[in-house]
Amino acid sequence: MNKIIEYIKLKFKTNLMLEYMMKPIFFMTLLVYIGFMYFTFGQRRPIDIGIAFSISVGGLLLLAFISIYAMDFIKKLPSATVFYLGSVIAMLFIMFDSNRAKNSNLVAVFVIPLFFICLGYLIYRIVARHRHWIVWPVRVLFAATGLLIIMIFFWEGIVPVYENAFLTLKTNQTIQEVEATHEVVEGIYGNDDYLNKYVLDGFKSENISIGNFLSKWNKSREKQLGFNIFDVPLNGMYYMPEEEGKYPLVLIVHGNHEMTHDSENGYGYLGRYLASRGYVVVSVDENFLNFSTFDTQLLGQSLGSENDARAYVLLKHIDFLLDEGARENSPFYGMIDTENIALVGHSRGGEAVAIARYFNELNYLPNDFHKKFDEDFEIKSIVSIAPTDRQYKPANRNVMLNDVNYLLLQGMHDMDVSYMAGINQYERIEYKDTDRFKAAVSIYGANHGYFNESWHRSDNASLGGVLHNSAQLLDRQVQETIASQLVYYFLEASLKGKETYRDGFTNLRSFSDLPETLYQFQYYDGSCVDIVNYNEDPYLETGLNGSFVSSKGLSKWSEGSMKLDGKISDVYGTYLGWNNTGEYIIELEDTLKVSKNDYLYLTLGDDKKDNDELFDLKVRLEDIDGKTSEIYLSQFSMIQHRIDVNLAKLFFIEDVNNHELILQTYQIPIKWFIEEGINSEIKKISLVFEDGDNNLIFLKEVGIRYHD
Repeated sequence: MNKIIEYIKLKFKTNLMLEYMMKPIFFMTLLVYIGFMYFTFGQRRPIDIGIAFSISVGGLLLLAFISIYAMDFIKKLPSATVFYLGSVIAMLFIMFDSNRAKNSNLVAVFVIPLFFICLGYLIYRIVARHRHWIVWPVRVLFAATGLLIIMIFFWEGIVPVYENAFLTLKTNQTIQEVEATHEVVEGIYGNDDYLNKYVLDGFKSENISIGNFLSKWNKSREKQLGFNIFDVPLNGMYYMPEEEGKYPLVLIVHGNHEMTHDSENGYGYLGRYLASRGYVVVSVDENFLNFSTFDTQLLGQSLGSENDARAYVLLKHIDFLLDEGARENSPFYGMIDTENIALVGHSRGGEAVAIARYFNELNYLPNDFHKKFDEDFEIKSIVSIAPTDRQYKPANRNVMLNDVNYLLLQGMHDMDVSYMAGINQYERIEYKDTDRFKAAVSIYGANHGYFNESWHRSDNASLGGVLHNSAQLLDRQVQETIASQLVYYFLEASLKGKETYRDGFTNLRSFSDLPETLYQFQYYDGSCVDIVNYNEDPYLETGLNGSFVSSKGLSKWSEGSMKLDGKISDVYGTYLGWNNTGEYIIELEDTLKVSKNDYLYLTLGDDKKDNDELFDLKVRLEDIDGKTSEIYLSQFSMIQHRIDVNLAKLFFIEDVNNHELILQTYQIPIKWFIEEGINSEIKKISLVFEDGDNNLIFLKEVGIRYHD
């Protein structure tokens, strides 16, 4: 060991580059990393910070010494070439791969110092007088690399140009935003540590056990939190009207973030908005189930799958709050309408709310009969914001739901859940009750973090966030406004039975005060009767209830699953392609009786790559007497061309773009067809395609929505 130390000292004395270049670079890197550790581990115990500091500094020193030895071994090669390549490899690895790697933060700990050391040595070699032929090419490449680094850190990206089909939507209905009608009271409940954290009125809550749900736990996490899985406190922040009365209960649960960075306080904007319009809202603290850089990356210990635990904690909050609503001297006394409960979840919380509704219908935990559920709450509505899916699979099956109102919100520029994963859960909801409905909304320009006030614009860990093409993002306040309005409209429709708001989700253009952007949406309810949906069998020619499907002049007609993130989804339909003209024909075995109040609905999307124009198609109905009526779909709306969103600003180097197909539901009033001369008994439905040039659409469903 003494020989190694003496060798290192000698190197620093005899090598000017080490003395004047590597020392400053090393200490600058160390200072930067201390700042990183303070941000990441600042809320942990002093002993944890000491461990993290020791590991990090040890890693930096070890890497510096390895670099010194490496320099001696490669002296025979042009040094500038070797270390230029080293710096480029390090940079590319950090920027392009660490943000997707399982151990992204750990990778950054070791690779960032290497990058700066190599870059410092390169600068030295370029400045030094060196007549080797490689010097000038290296200087050019170094200048290009510098420009690339400047672009990564200081250029926001590009704003793609596209045509907005949402602006072509026709509606005779105008739904304006409702102004606040109540003063809002805010407070917290929880254990002593939680009550001391915030300067708000608060009261003590209960503790619960989640021992049946977590397969992994570690003492370090327990010591940091001050409790274990058998003694978990129910912590939450509440917002409710100041005036007495019974109001629907809405619980909000956050997703995965750094455990020591509070996430539940990031939904204050939504809590205040809803409370000021007549809801009791609680934002639930589940930070103890979140990712921990210290435990996961430094100690190599993670919780594993924990979304079932998130769901169970949510149910126990409902149980606690309903008890509080019946207890005198409680802030919630007499304030909660126990017959109208809604759950709102973001990210992993968006999946957890669906699991919570699923658990609410069960008697036993599927994988452990020792855990018996006695919950039976009136959870009528679920809102999933940029949710994950299938992280929890009961008995290796997907979570299936029945007769629950469901709203899915997804940003098109989400760099975390970068595809519409929640559409799978949307498909796995079935209806027998005609009063329930589901809607899915894709929001152009919305990212993942802006749905939570305490999260950041960057949706990636480590340095990956600097790659986000942020120029196309909506402002945080605009995104919060969109979320607040859509969640409010949905709750008014699903909990308070306001038909006007429900009809608004069949045509979002009706919500006149929504901030301007591109919205693509789907709608389905218990009154919808599918004629074709491709869920029933793999036969192209069969529809539902004996209907027969055929085609004329199509260049493509195939059945399959829509791809999400390159994987098979739960969304099934048919791909229809045509050149010049084509026709897709549904012949009904029995005539379909309709009225002027009903709607013909089609859910489809443009799947043609590199298309930048809106297009149209004709819908033809034929009645029992052979009379026909044709309506262009553009009388409702043009068809949105597919948009390949540039998620990463360096899209020309790294393909991190969103190529997902996004569907839209088109609802055409039957009265439009009847006014054209047909009667109310339909025998045939045809989709007529014109002026095609290798066009391709994905058709998910065709049916009738009966409307009184």
